[in-house]
Amino acid sequence: KWPNDLWADGKKLAGLLGEARGAKVALGLGLNLVQESNDFPNDLLTPATSLKLLGGRPVSAEEFLTALAEQFAARLLLWESGGLAPILERLAPLWQFRPGDSLRLQAGEEIISGEYLDIDDDGALRFLPINEKAPRTFHAAEAWAVRPGA
Repeated sequence: KWPNDLWADGKKLAGLLGEARGAKVALGLGLNLVQESNDFPNDLLTPATSLKLLGGRPVSAEEFLTALAEQFAARLLLWESGGLAPILERLAPLWQFRPGDSLRLQAGEEIISGEYLDIDDDGALRFLPINEKAPRTFHAAEAWAVRPGA
């Protein structure tokens, strides 16, 4: 789901959820930390991976949380000084999709095919549906890349 799933090497690594309460946001993170390939069920709808599989070594929860806290503090300072735009600029090379990619989105009951444009300054996915002239933005949706001919 956009923008909750975190992917690495074409596999789901983690899921992130945020909930706003007034001026505060609560964040939740589910992360595959030490799983081996055979720890994931064979019938998963999307392939999964773990930090251990990606890095070749186990990562303890303490090690991960320390690194996460350091990176979060650095990004918070960046956000406080320049808003979301500089953070998005740093993250852009890591996005799963590239401008011009054909996508299929599901937002609620609506399924739409079209072209991925970019991420706007609010963090929304910008998308140009087939047969429409104006881009649309989505703050949450299921998004799939569509292979040519599919």
